[in-house]
Amino acid sequence: MKFLVVAKYTYKELIKSKVMVISAWASLLLLISVYVTSEFSYGNPQKIALDFGLGASSVLSAIIAIFLGGSLISKEVESRTIYIALSRPIDRVNFLIGKILGMSLILGLNILLINTVSIAVYFYYGGVFDSIILFSVVFSFLESLIILMIVTMFSLFTNQTISIVNTVIIYFLGHAIPRSFDVHFLNARPLLLKFVKAYSYVFPNLDKINIRDFVIYKRGIPTDFIMGAFVYAVSYCIILLIINSYIFSKKELE
Repeated sequence: MKFLVVAKYTYKELIKSKVMVISAWASLLLLISVYVTSEFSYGNPQKIALDFGLGASSVLSAIIAIFLGGSLISKEVESRTIYIALSRPIDRVNFLIGKILGMSLILGLNILLINTVSIAVYFYYGGVFDSIILFSVVFSFLESLIILMIVTMFSLFTNQTISIVNTVIIYFLGHAIPRSFDVHFLNARPLLLKFVKAYSYVFPNLDKINIRDFVIYKRGIPTDFIMGAFVYAVSYCIILLIINSYIFSKKELE
């Protein structure tokens, strides 16, 4: 359980950093944006507040995950603290798992803060509580966790800028590609369609864990859909964790 020590240290370090301050300011900005958008909407401010709020929360959470994961190892190498940590009786895998766990806790706090703001505006306009809203927050965290794992993977064999750019591309494609299967342009080109399908099998299909439409339009969400989305997200995170652990165990630290 040595990774728990690293997780605790990482958590305390990030709490003292500017991450939570930035998240607080982002939440305030989101609060103002959601409120203004809802005020200028006509007919259904609750729906607008929830739609805009959850959408913006998802993007902000992904941004936080990207910048947290992008500096996961590079920051430790630059400050030379990784050499001190690995000189102690802890292996690389436990060190990496501990760092990811610590960042995941911070990521969860940020997501909770950001989503609480958007949901608060929804209730302010008379919105009614629905358990599906809580599921939306959980899946927002799982999506951000996948993004954290992906940017961590890239950061293990490339520089911070490239790892962030690659992850941003994968994030947008993860939402865009699943919806492109209904486009005639794609279906009319079998070779391109096969390539896109192959991509969707390898890289994350973030639309599988996106339940915002169910929340906004108050549609009943099937239990098997929730279970399938949860299993998909957790399985993807585990696979990425295994890949990251393997890469880091073989990585030459300069």
